[in-house]
Amino acid sequence: MEISDARWLAKAQDKKYYIDIIFGSKTDQTSIDLHVRENSKGFYKSLFEEASKVADVLALCGDLTDHGTVEEAKVLVEEMLSISIPVVGVLGNHDFENGQEKEIAEVLGKAKMILLGDEPWEYKDVSFAGVKGFGGGF
Repeated sequence: MEISDARWLAKAQDKKYYIDIIFGSKTDQTSIDLHVRENSKGFYKSLFEEASKVADVLALCGDLTDHGTVEEAKVLVEEMLSISIPVVGVLGNHDFENGQEKEIAEVLGKAKMILLGDEPWEYKDVSFAGVKGFGGGF
């Protein structure tokens, strides 16, 4: 998987800083959801490594897991071990699917992922804010 693949990478420029946002997809459809499954081991690692080389921040935007299990969150954490830049994200409706969202947030937090919710997060004069939406809206 190449970092230049348009399905996976979108760039936005703010002042002199580049913020690269990874878009994941479990099908050929473009999606902003990762939907990590227990069998996703090894799928995102090289992409995350490459993103660390070209991005200031990695933003993961909702549906980080496919079925909202702690096991899926642990797979994501394993994939994120190679990331050398800050990771910011928000949980999506799939992360709430099994009622394990607090445990998922704890696992991701221990991996130093900044989960957005009540408070925004700022990096190099760029503010990040995020809320969970359901079924195409809030």
